Amino acid sequence: MRISLVVLLAVVCCAAAHGQRAVLVAGAGQEVLSGATLRAVPPAKKNDPPQLALYAGEQRVSKASIYVGKVYHFAAEGNRYFVNGFADDGESKLTDLKSQITGKPVTVGHRGDNTGSPENTNISYVNAIANHTPIVEMDLRLTKDNVLVLLHDPTVDRTTGGTGKRAIVDMTFAETQKPDAGSWKNAKYKGEPIPAVETIFQTCRGKAIAMLDLKCTGLGKSIAELKSKLNIPADQLILAPWEQEEGVALRQYLPDVPMILLHGKLPTETLDDAYFAKMKQIGFSAFSINWQVLTRDFIDAAHKNGMKIYVWTVNTPVDVAGAALNGADGIITDDAPATMKLISELTAH
Repeated sequence: MRISLVVLLAVVCCAAAHGQRAVLVAGAGQEVLSGATLRAVPPAKKNDPPQLALYAGEQRVSKASIYVGKVYHFAAEGNRYFVNGFADDGESKLTDLKSQITGKPVTVGHRGDNTGSPENTNISYVNAIANHTPIVEMDLRLTKDNVLVLLHDPTVDRTTGGTGKRAIVDMTFAETQKPDAGSWKNAKYKGEPIPAVETIFQTCRGKAIAMLDLKCTGLGKSIAELKSKLNIPADQLILAPWEQEEGVALRQYLPDVPMILLHGKLPTETLDDAYFAKMKQIGFSAFSINWQVLTRDFIDAAHKNGMKIYVWTVNTPVDVAGAALNGADGIITDDAPATMKLISELTAH
């Protein structure tokens, strides 16, 4: 990704007297505060993108992971350093940061109430709704007998304590109801089953919008039939396929349901109007992109072309504040209550 010096200087907002700067991160070696620079550090996980960290001299002064291409707000007060308003000890300095946030991103509950409940289960969505989460994300798959169910992985093992690597596509719906999908999270959820999507749609009806992460292709007909059966308004669902081609296929069955493109990387390196026009022609109105790889340039280009940006999966205060600072329209998070509280604080002007 190319970041020119002109662009970098254009987004730097300094308040030197208070030791604060908002900076578009360009790479290792960049000085972001007087005496404080960014250095490359090993990624937290094997397949994570390159990461940077804040150093003063030879000492790392913040545990926050920093990624190239985003705007970050840095501040210093004595020997304490703040990234996007937060120091390592949990203390916050949000006043200057708040002045640079112009929008209020909506919070999306990842797999329901993923922090306190077993993911992708009915109780997870019951609890998310009780927490007033406005949008809830869920992972859709199809059983052997063509019943839509919620499950993230191809097999049931991780969330049911199984060891046989049983693929959901090889199980009938009746068979999926036997494993315990709750007690792995907490004993109080023992007996919680893998739910049918129909059950979750009923749970969310009129209370939360359902964002559908489509873990396999070819689900359009089944979703359309269920939508018709339950008489669900189009604006109560968001389709989230991983491929452009699947978006084309979905539009044959669900022409009026909002649709966003999910991607683990930037979906294009060409940020011209023609790309976004093509996406809108297919029927996409937004993107949902891994926060670690997302750039401010992509967000700005999408907004310029009338498209929104959701980011995933954002859980730390530093990253939640960063998503708001960079103009994200929606934040997909495991801890919706904490995210909603922080966003309210950051946008209360």
